[in-house]
Amino acid sequence: MKKNIRTILIVVFVILVLVFLYSAYRVTHTVHQYNESARYYDRTRKDAVKFDDSQMTDRDPGATPEPNHLRVTSPINVDFDALINTNADIKAWLYSPDTKIDYPVVQSQDNSYYLYRFMDGSYNPSGTLFMDYRCTGDFSGKNTVIYGHHMSDGSMLASIVEYKDQAYYDEHPVMFLNTLEGNFRLDIFAGFVTWYDSRVYTFDFDSRTEFNEWITLMRSYSDFESDVEFGPDDRLVTLSTCTYEYDNARYVLMAKLVPLESN
Repeated sequence: MKKNIRTILIVVFVILVLVFLYSAYRVTHTVHQYNESARYYDRTRKDAVKFDDSQMTDRDPGATPEPNHLRVTSPINVDFDALINTNADIKAWLYSPDTKIDYPVVQSQDNSYYLYRFMDGSYNPSGTLFMDYRCTGDFSGKNTVIYGHHMSDGSMLASIVEYKDQAYYDEHPVMFLNTLEGNFRLDIFAGFVTWYDSRVYTFDFDSRTEFNEWITLMRSYSDFESDVEFGPDDRLVTLSTCTYEYDNARYVLMAKLVPLESN
């Protein structure tokens, strides 16, 4: 009897050791992948992105730049020729001041290829921000949707869920989108939790009236209030990431495209 108990204890101990070793491997592997992602995007930024200081309030070295929501040029310059040499699928660069959002945006022939791939095609769980394949690649559509993962280290589009708080919106009311066709400020006007296939993922509208009614509806769901105004020819960008309030939930952040002057 004692021998049987001893055998059982040994088996349990071995199982616990194996579970511990596997868990340690998974944690180490995950940390490695996060670090790999950070290094990859740091290299990409170093090669293709430079900050622009042309909108200083004066020409003194210590001058304070204009507030982001008043900027008429993008705070970054992007070398799209260098990015295209890496991958012809590049469409834009998304930058959100004072956050981790500072990434290239690509577009494939489907919505799965870049889920777990960098621009160079190598595997990584962080993937690449990508535009819905049904959208026009030049952002000329009424609603361009960009997807990105909600990574647990706060990278990719994880930080957009912070817009559940009005104070966060007040501190981060705009982002910037540099594209091959020109640069834009994204004036954010709504953010909310929704289903993965809700009406927010609408790309085409039969009339201006339908488009305006849709904007009003989307705005009514928002977690924060904004004073962004719309005209009949305005275009939108919607950022979408996973959230975990329920199965297949998404957090979306919606913004108006405001054309900027060339840097």
